[in-house]
Amino acid sequence: MDGEDTKVPLEAVEQHDGVLPVPQQAPAKQPEASETKENGEEEKKLPKPGLRDLVRLFRYATPLDRLLMAIGTITGILHGISLPVLMLLFGELINFYIYQEQTSSVANCLDISASSCNDIFFSNTSFILPCGFNSTLFNGATLDLSVEAIFGRNAQCLTDEDFTSEVSLYCIYLTFVGIGVFLLAYIEISFFQMACERQVKKIRLYFYQSVLRQNIGWFDSNPSGELASRLNDDIEKIHDGIGDKAALFIQWISTFFGGFIIGFVRDWRLTLLLAGFAPFLVVCGSIFSVVYTWPPSHTHTHTEKVNF
Repeated sequence: MDGEDTKVPLEAVEQHDGVLPVPQQAPAKQPEASETKENGEEEKKLPKPGLRDLVRLFRYATPLDRLLMAIGTITGILHGISLPVLMLLFGELINFYIYQEQTSSVANCLDISASSCNDIFFSNTSFILPCGFNSTLFNGATLDLSVEAIFGRNAQCLTDEDFTSEVSLYCIYLTFVGIGVFLLAYIEISFFQMACERQVKKIRLYFYQSVLRQNIGWFDSNPSGELASRLNDDIEKIHDGIGDKAALFIQWISTFFGGFIIGFVRDWRLTLLLAGFAPFLVVCGSIFSVVYTWPPSHTHTHTEKVNF
C-alpha cells in the first residue's frame, strides 16, 4: 500500500462518533473530465458546485454555531429591510418640504401668513391666483381646500408650525432607525463571523489530523506545496464563503425583496415601471461576478506549483 499513489481530498474528512476516519487510499470515484496540457500532464476538472455542496460547507457546525447563524440570519433580514424603510421615511420628509412650499405659495397669493391661516375662512377677498383660477372658488373655503384646489388632491396644507413638528418627528424616526441599523449590522456580522471562525478552526484541525495519519506513499504523490496551498487557500475560501459574505448575501437579498414589496404597496405603477430595468441589473451583476471570480480559479494550480 505504501507504493500506491493515493490522494485524499478534503471532502473525505468526515466526523463519525467523535473519531476522524482517515481513508488510506483514494476513493474509487474518478474525475468527470480531464484536459491535456502542453507538457503532457493532465489537469482534473472538478464538477461545478451545487446547492448540496453549499449546504455541506456547514456540516461541521455545532448547535451553538447554528444558533449564532440563525440569529445572524434574522438580524440580516431586518438589516436588509431597513434600507427600503429608510428611503420611505426620507421620501416622506421631502414631501413635507414640498407641502410647506405649496402652502406658503397659496398663502402669499391670499396675502396672509402661512403660520396662522389654517382653518380660517375667506370671503369677499380679492387676490391674484396662478393658472387662471377664479377668486370666487375660494370664497368661504379654508386654506387647506385652497391648496387642494390648486395643487390637486394629493397636496396637503402644512403650516409653519405643522412643518416644524413633522420634520422634528421624522428626524427622531431616522435617528432610531440609524441606531437600530448599527445594532443589527453589528450582531449580523459578528455572529456569522464567530460561527465561521469556530467551523474553520475545526476544519483545519481535521485536515491536519488527516494529513498526519497518511502513509509515506501518500506524501510522495501529494507535494508539500499542494498541501500548504490547500490548507491556506482552500480553507480561506471556505472562511470567506460562510463568514461575513454569507451575512451580506442574506442582507441584500432581503433588501431586494423588501424594496419591491414596499414599492408595490406604496405605488405599484411606478414600481412596475422601474422593475423593467431589473433584467439589465441582473446581467451586469452576472458579468461582474464572472470577471471577479475568473482569475482565482485559473491561478490556483500555478500557485500550488510555485509552492512546491
